[in-house]
Amino acid sequence: MHFALLAAAFSIAPGQTAGADLSQGAVVEALSWRIRPGVVLVPLREVMAPLEVVVEYDAATTNILVDQLPLPKEWIEVRDKTTWIDLVHLQKWNQELGMEWRQIDDRTVELTRGISTVTVFRPPHRVEVSLKEQKLRGWQGSRLYMETNCSTGKGGYRTPAGVFDAGPEYTRHRVSRKYDNAPMPYAVQVEGGVFIHGSSSVPRYPASHGCVRMPMWGENAARMFFEWVEPGSEIRIEQDFLTPLPAPLSPPNA
Repeated sequence: MHFALLAAAFSIAPGQTAGADLSQGAVVEALSWRIRPGVVLVPLREVMAPLEVVVEYDAATTNILVDQLPLPKEWIEVRDKTTWIDLVHLQKWNQELGMEWRQIDDRTVELTRGISTVTVFRPPHRVEVSLKEQKLRGWQGSRLYMETNCSTGKGGYRTPAGVFDAGPEYTRHRVSRKYDNAPMPYAVQVEGGVFIHGSSSVPRYPASHGCVRMPMWGENAARMFFEWVEPGSEIRIEQDFLTPLPAPLSPPNA
């Protein structure tokens, strides 16, 4: 449960109803990882704007200021030119920022400041593999976490199409006993002996014995996927992607 570190502080008070109504007010989607339990990252500007909290960059000190208070640099992660902060750290500034927190459920927290409210929601992970494009996309809610080329099963060894649940097997150093102990690093089970795993050979066409190969060079997409995707996450393998890519956004200043 990725809100576990918040649960002790945010119990549901008498008279409150569990279950979030995400149709009302501002909603910010968070990011989480399988190997980082308790860490829930939110984009700082995106979560502060609905609460009318000013976020600025101080070029002289290279600090990020939140309502003129310098944010500790160890609290910050920068991803795709966006500043992210763990909710556990943000919680420490409740009093300084005049915020009230309410835990709705294990995926949802409501932040209130004055008459302004924002809901932080940790969506489930989901994965799409396009057999036609030979690409894999990892989503958390409407956020595209990753996109990479992949290589699925060649003729006679077709990768099964359909909807599957990730796991239960996760193995960092797996080998295929069926195919001469071929290495299958960062292996996430799809179904039976079919895995999504890393490989040193990932051509942009079907070439595997049924698994979904991912590259390990550069940013090491195979490791990124292995460390991110949670057990039970939906894996959808189809000819085409179902979810369109989000429109590109202008990079924020912080």
